[in-house]
Amino acid sequence: MVETKVYAIWAAVGPLVGVIIGGMLTAWWQRRYWILDNKKAEYRELVDALHNYRWEVTRQVRQFGKVSTSPDVAGPAAEGQIALAKAVDAVWRSLADRFFISKALVNSTIHQDMQNLDHDMSGIDQLSLDQWTKKWYELYGELRRMAWKDLGIRKRMSHSPFGVFSK
Repeated sequence: MVETKVYAIWAAVGPLVGVIIGGMLTAWWQRRYWILDNKKAEYRELVDALHNYRWEVTRQVRQFGKVSTSPDVAGPAAEGQIALAKAVDAVWRSLADRFFISKALVNSTIHQDMQNLDHDMSGIDQLSLDQWTKKWYELYGELRRMAWKDLGIRKRMSHSPFGVFSK
């Protein structure tokens, strides 16, 4: 008799408990993937800004023979300086205004590495562009490794122009 009552109660309450647990698990799962999607988007924006920065430095060197930050330029050189300044600003803004990856950025050397790269940018010419680009690829590789770890990605690239992804 008692078993019948327990079964009757469980028949009424069991599905409700299942729905509640299922709803909680779904909400947890969706929140987890929402955070991962936002982290991925923030890393993508940072990587895009970093690529644009490298492109502007390379364009300056190819077009004018060196990167100049002198205020005494006009015409295409001044336009190039403005484009480069915007690219540098985009990288620094991308580093500063991240919500979902801010903890990973603070615990890394990305800020210091970018500061060093930015400092080394002044006066780059054809001869030093390859060396600067290698430093850029090292920063880029560190950022990708940090993103892979933060996003839980296990597979890593095994090749690059400078071998920085092979660690």
